[in-house]
Amino acid sequence: MLRDGKPSIAFVKSQELIYNYDGTKDAQAKFSKQKTDWETNLQTLRSEFQQAVKEFEEGQAKMTKSQRQEKRSVLVSKEKQLIQYTKAIEDKIAQTDKEIMQGVLNQINSFTAAYALENGYDLILGTTESGTVLYGKEALDITDQLLVALNNEFNGQ
Repeated sequence: MLRDGKPSIAFVKSQELIYNYDGTKDAQAKFSKQKTDWETNLQTLRSEFQQAVKEFEEGQAKMTKSQRQEKRSVLVSKEKQLIQYTKAIEDKIAQTDKEIMQGVLNQINSFTAAYALENGYDLILGTTESGTVLYGKEALDITDQLLVALNNEFNGQ
């Protein structure tokens, strides 16, 4: 249905909107740096552990039996700590990614609601790859207009 020459119902290509939004790109860049820092720290700890194992293997012939057992016990404990820390970092990465994307989606959703009110839309649907909207006239697709407005808002224009 058209009202004043404008459709009161429109749709956006959700994935295109999300991944071309400057706020998404900005959040992903910040997250990528943080993730790289965590992974670098983790790799440093792994390298230190591997070096300790190598030193033990090279020097165990010069150790007494009790020294070998004690050193082995320390290495096993460090390995367990490394495994636990690795899991904690992986969990933190997944949780942070989820939180960042939820924040971006919240920004997009609240902006879309305001955009709809400002531009006289009664309903804006979002398409997905799985086909929520199977067909829509090209005139009803406001993805590009919404994306421009969203990016302008994000960039303070």
